[in-house]
Amino acid sequence: MSFTHAARRAVAAAVLTTMAALCATPAALAATRAGTQAATRAAARATASAVPRCTSAALVVWLGGSSGSVYSILFTNLGSQACTLRGFPGISAVGNHGNQIGRSAGWAGGTAHTVTLRPTETAYALVQIPSPARTCGPVWAYGLRVYPPNLTAAAYVPFPFLACSGNVAFLTVTQPVRWGYGP
Repeated sequence: MSFTHAARRAVAAAVLTTMAALCATPAALAATRAGTQAATRAAARATASAVPRCTSAALVVWLGGSSGSVYSILFTNLGSQACTLRGFPGISAVGNHGNQIGRSAGWAGGTAHTVTLRPTETAYALVQIPSPARTCGPVWAYGLRVYPPNLTAAAYVPFPFLACSGNVAFLTVTQPVRWGYGP
């Protein structure tokens, strides 16, 4: 793991502060301990912020397991270094020529957290794909177009299902990305 210049400076400050504490009075020791903890937190923040956002080229997007009508959309880091994801993916149903069917998925609930993926690690988001009502003009979708959170290059995930062709809310991403393979 490589550290940024800011992280190295923060760690060095923590070491110097700790060494000075060895010769200090109890009151000075308490102040030094607080300074060391603050320096350690600063080093952790500097290191975390040094991890770049995932790129579409480094991610493979695939469909995981399901529980009823809720499916896991999985994002695996196939890059050579750690990267981060944060937020909701963009998802829509697509036809056999890549044309979008119906409206894009809506987002429901959940607080976004930054997920750090080391090489080969996976994060997931959940998407609900209910059975369409006859009144929404059901047609066969050939898969899902998935935009990883905060990225503009989409992946195609083959998965045939009946989708609503009308301008109705049909697909719903029920939570932002989380680390792992799903519930």
